[in-house]
Amino acid sequence: MIEIFISGNELLLPNDFEVTIVEENPLITANGEFTLDITISLLEEMNARAFGFLQRINKCFAPDYKKESPANMIIDGKARYGKIIVLNNTEVSVTVQFLAGNSALNYDIRLDQRKIWELDWGKISTTIDYEKAYKSLSYSGWEMAINEFVCTPILANDGTNDVVYNHYTLADQNATDPYAIIGGERFIAQPYLMYYIEKLPGLLGLEMDYNILRLDGRALKMFVINTVQSNKYADYLPDITVAKFIETIENFFNVTILVNKASNKMNIESLNENIPNRKITGNINPLENYTRDVSNTQINTKIGDVKIMYDLPDSDYFKWQYLNPDILG
Repeated sequence: MIEIFISGNELLLPNDFEVTIVEENPLITANGEFTLDITISLLEEMNARAFGFLQRINKCFAPDYKKESPANMIIDGKARYGKIIVLNNTEVSVTVQFLAGNSALNYDIRLDQRKIWELDWGKISTTIDYEKAYKSLSYSGWEMAINEFVCTPILANDGTNDVVYNHYTLADQNATDPYAIIGGERFIAQPYLMYYIEKLPGLLGLEMDYNILRLDGRALKMFVINTVQSNKYADYLPDITVAKFIETIENFFNVTILVNKASNKMNIESLNENIPNRKITGNINPLENYTRDVSNTQINTKIGDVKIMYDLPDSDYFKWQYLNPDILG
């Protein structure tokens, strides 16, 4: 039995309704779960209402027209959560696609061509003075809600001259500790990259669940070089899209971003840990007209028919499997 709900409204489906679901491993393809095109009748009032009567003339130009809507699909009691994307429609039917998990995330970031600096990344709540700048140096790296930027010295050109920002004053050479910091000037934040990585799910309507980069010493210490005098985290970012930002994080740290379909949470997983023994295999000759037998009929499998040696129990029954197939006849 198949049930589809769009924004809480159930669709009326025919008894012989079928749907093809493709489930890909996001660790391999970056995609998640999606369906092939689904055609739904708009002659049923329940369906027309669920889609906002989009078959009406000029509906696609109306302010309340939505090309996508939150949806869930229930197949034989198993619920899938995602969104319905309207591909096209006629006066009598609509063609849609159901996306879930990473497939929904990929759709969103491809559609969203906003630059990352256009998102609301928050602000530094107070002015950075010497005390705050000096304290930021005492941490070994990013710590959530404790240390989200560092005021390390940087050399940059202000348009006219080379200037040292976060310029600290050292003690007199004759002091007990000649390298002690006693003051400074021109303090500006150098935000940790982890601040943006942790903030990203919330800006995409998700929640961070597990982030392997919290255990990565390099990731915890990396910061974005900034010369902008501002308290807005968005002002420190480069001119790239959200999709490019995600792609860069995945490629640089060799991780993948996964979305849990049911909980709407994001995980950042290491590819090295999840695919430790990956191999590239070439020269594969695929079988044509292959049909998989999914019946309940029991099939006797002969271990000796494959080129793999199993570590079988040391009993008389399994010892027969080590004999040459020619001897067994």
